[in-house]
Amino acid sequence: MKILQNRHGDLAGARRFTECVQLIQACFFSGHQHSLFFNYLANVYHRDTFRNVMPEAFVNLCHRNKINS
Repeated sequence: MKILQNRHGDLAGARRFTECVQLIQACFFSGHQHSLFFNYLANVYHRDTFRNVMPEAFVNLCHRNKINS
């Protein structure tokens, strides 16, 4: 923040800093939303494919099913 304040002045530097933080926050939020979307696709649309590839115990753990013992 100090570097931006030295380059652009106190108020403009602080504003630029908050814009950078908001951009970083938006990138993380967008990445999280993409992750949720891909998990949704894997668990809803391609449910059989997901179950056929993964071991049964791991599928039960992912779907929080009771493990038969």
